[in-house]
Amino acid sequence: MMAYKFPPQHRSGQEMGTDFMARELVRRGHQVHVLVTRRDAGQSFSCRQHGYALWRLPVLPIPILRSIWEWMAASIVLLWVRPDLLHAQALIPCGLLAGFWGKLLDKKSVMYLYGRDVTHPSRLLRHTLGSRALRWCTVVLAATGHCKANALMICEREIRVFFSGFEPPA
Repeated sequence: MMAYKFPPQHRSGQEMGTDFMARELVRRGHQVHVLVTRRDAGQSFSCRQHGYALWRLPVLPIPILRSIWEWMAASIVLLWVRPDLLHAQALIPCGLLAGFWGKLLDKKSVMYLYGRDVTHPSRLLRHTLGSRALRWCTVVLAATGHCKANALMICEREIRVFFSGFEPPA
């Protein structure tokens, strides 16, 4: 599983959802690795908690190099872990990583979209990197119909709604 941020420092829906999903997968007998593409100061690179391996990538403070570093560091961890299934908790960078490595390693990749990831302020990022992530992932799930509609404006493909939270009126 890949997420941008993670508890305990970050406790919004995506972060908590990733933690709860990892715990449930462990409870069901799966070996789970959670890769977090951003790490706060003072956190260790890797540890085990609640039965899963947690990998927190260090962040470079230089904007352009930060993204390149995230991609390289995440790729090294993914190649070392060799997962059977890649699961991303957002469009960019996690969905892009899951789709790319899923294709390269011939593994299934699932991306779960929450909302802001498909309405990112940068149209360029949404329609270049985001469209690739949507095309490359084997399965794309959206938290709401509204989220699905926004994702379909980036790339036409099958997107299933796996309801999670508030569904805004049409």
